[in-house]
Amino acid sequence: MDTIRTSPKLRHYEGLYGDISHKLDAEYVFLEAIETRSKGFDWVIDPHIHSHLYQLFFIESGSVKFIGISQETSMEAPCILFVPPSSLHGLHYSTDVNGQILTLSDYVVEMLFPQSSAVMMVLEKLQLISFPEEKSINFAEVMNLIRTASHELFSDHAEKKLMLEAVLKRLLLIIYRIGKNNDANFSKQNKSLDYYARFQKMLKNENQTRGIPSLAKDIGITPAHLNRICRKVSGKSTLTIVHEVLIQKAQIYLAHTSYSVSEIAYLLQFEYQNHFARVFKKITGVAPLVYRRSRR
Repeated sequence: MDTIRTSPKLRHYEGLYGDISHKLDAEYVFLEAIETRSKGFDWVIDPHIHSHLYQLFFIESGSVKFIGISQETSMEAPCILFVPPSSLHGLHYSTDVNGQILTLSDYVVEMLFPQSSAVMMVLEKLQLISFPEEKSINFAEVMNLIRTASHELFSDHAEKKLMLEAVLKRLLLIIYRIGKNNDANFSKQNKSLDYYARFQKMLKNENQTRGIPSLAKDIGITPAHLNRICRKVSGKSTLTIVHEVLIQKAQIYLAHTSYSVSEIAYLLQFEYQNHFARVFKKITGVAPLVYRRSRR
């Protein structure tokens, strides 16, 4: 456990575990068997973080040891692990484990349930759910929905997206109810990770660009403290993270509007167009106009 708390840089993935540079679409939904990815890592998934992904682990047989920010918990099947964005988690599976991993982008989850809803307030705190024998019917219902979600996800049926959204919404609602009524195991997230998650959410939801001091003030910490947290969690400075979010917005403007590069730089509150162009190329690898031509 000491190695988790004192590590100078936590493993941080924009995509799935082990995908170093893979960035996923905003509406990302994926389902895979646990063994598909974990077997290649000898059933050991080191502690890491996903900034924008929710992950749900459905353990049908075997066992798993969950490693959180300050605890290790061994679980026997059947059980569910619910991991929200920016939550540290590691997993040690038994070699006979069988189950599924559902990965959802934060954008997809926010479409299904607003962050202020009672459902999300419970789910965000939920981590581990075990199922005693008398509650096994609840787990069976959950797994039936997982199979339905898999069928829709990998099909070409009409209105596939709408059906998948309905299945996912029902699935999360059932987990929410189980979490409220079952003897669920809750854990308090590390404060630094909580600050980091709030910072990420503010950046994503900001309609207008604000300076780092203003963002840090709203979180309740100093800019220097926020910078230390960002470096600890992601290995990136606060400014780098802000620039990455701004460039994502710039990519949308370039691909879907007729704004000039100078107008986009102004909208994103870069003082100079050439500074915007340098930051854009540093993050994307191409100049703004080259990116626009490639998208059109």
